[in-house]
Order: sequence, then structure tokens, then C-alpha cells
Amino acid sequence: MDNCGADVICIQETKAKPDQLSDNLTNPPKYKSFWASTVKPGYSGTAIYSKTEPDKIEILGDSRFDDEGRTIMAFFGKFVVISAYFPNSQDAEACLDDKIP
Repeated sequence: MDNCGADVICIQETKAKPDQLSDNLTNPPKYKSFWASTVKPGYSGTAIYSKTEPDKIEILGDSRFDDEGRTIMAFFGKFVVISAYFPNSQDAEACLDDKIP
């Protein structure tokens, strides 16, 4: 991660909670990490790594998506970074309504 030069890195489909990961993934040198983990183990999840501490971190605020760790937002003044993981439509497009309100 140190060699990529990015100020912010977004990860989707983490499939893990921070306490399941090694310290070099949850607290890498030069970055702070922020996680939106799922209630269901081994499923979806998003994360943001940032060299600068954001003004605030938020999740979407909708339990349909928050319980699956689908969105996390980092606010830097007027700039917002969003890491989002959209569900697969599944067979017969069962999840399509979640993607298109």
C-alpha cells in the first residue's frame, strides 16, 4: 500500500471485520483505516484508507445497506469520498430493486 502513492484508497467486498485482520491491514503505515462491516460473517463490507484524518466518517443510514456494510463515506471539507459495494442482482434479478430505487 505504501508504494501506490494514493491519498485515499477504497476497498469493496472486504468480507471481514477489522478484528479478523492483521494489524498491517487495519493500521498500515501512513494510513488510517475506516470500516463498514456486515452483520453476516464473511459477506460484503467496505473500507477506506486515508493518509489524512477525515473530518467525519458516515455510513449510509439505511439498515438494508448498513447491515451489509455496503457504504462508507469520508468527509474532507467540501470533498467526500464514498466507498460503495452494490449487490449482485442475483437470479431473476431478486436484488435489482435495491440498486434502482
